[in-house]
Amino acid sequence: MNSKMAIGIIAGSLGIFAIFTVILWRAGLFDFTGTEASSKVVASTIALVGGFFASLVGAFGIIMRLSIDQQNATLNEQAERRLTLDSERNANLQLESEKRLNMEAAISAVGLLSTESGAEVPTTQRAGVLFTLAQLGHIELSLTMLDQMLNADRIDPVTAAYVVDQGLKSSNSGAQVDAASCFFSHHESFLTDGSSEIPQSTIDGWNLDWPFQARNLLAQGLIQLMLCRPVGDWTPNALNGFAARLANIWELESDLYIKHGVGLCLNIILGTYPPNQILLAQSGPVAIDDLRSRLDAENQEVVTADFIKLNEDISRWITDTPINDDTAP
Repeated sequence: MNSKMAIGIIAGSLGIFAIFTVILWRAGLFDFTGTEASSKVVASTIALVGGFFASLVGAFGIIMRLSIDQQNATLNEQAERRLTLDSERNANLQLESEKRLNMEAAISAVGLLSTESGAEVPTTQRAGVLFTLAQLGHIELSLTMLDQMLNADRIDPVTAAYVVDQGLKSSNSGAQVDAASCFFSHHESFLTDGSSEIPQSTIDGWNLDWPFQARNLLAQGLIQLMLCRPVGDWTPNALNGFAARLANIWELESDLYIKHGVGLCLNIILGTYPPNQILLAQSGPVAIDDLRSRLDAENQEVVTADFIKLNEDISRWITDTPINDDTAP
């Protein structure tokens, strides 16, 4: 109820009261003739008018209170709306400021890739740039730069595995595919002395939310990384780690092309283990004999040419000596 409506109601009520009073007066109810009956009539009329007036005053108070309350509610609502708009505007300004600072930091980081004279910077400095870009959320840029550095052999395996892992953890499916592609294309660059560096995400588990292309490239990249070094040059723990990760992929993968391809390659690798061995996979200890039985029972007909080629490469890679008789760490 706005103030104009309240004033109108009050004015109308006063008009009705005035008309009612005039009607009583014209009816002679206010005429006092000196008799007892006349005095009673006048007294009753005055009491009636007074009661009506008192009720009217009470109604006026209620109307005014409602009008004031509604006006206050409107003012409060307007104030809250202004506060909300101000808050949103300040949040947008803060976001724009953070984006600008983020971009300035990224530009500064990229500028550290070369000296004023144009000479190359140390590997640690290049690694710092990639770490910074990844932490600032410039995943696609860091992956592109990583690809170029790997092509030129200008970055270490630890940094490469970290940046690829950040790409896999990204919510951007395109970045996930780019990260997996980088690992697949440069798998030999992830070798270290006697071991290798691989993205932590592939150690912690197997994310079925990754796109098919990313999962397919990662699975093949892991196998190709294993084949980069002669079987005898790997430590037993490193080989067990590859077998455990492939077993985890085979257990969790839902796509038959990837699952059967990994299973085909894994079955050959497990065939080099002595009987009654235990493999410490991501899901827990796995009896290798039992795992091989399940692999043999699975229909491996749905296998792509890429995995068939990898299977042939594994057959040539494996020697007559069993890989080891230990369990994975």
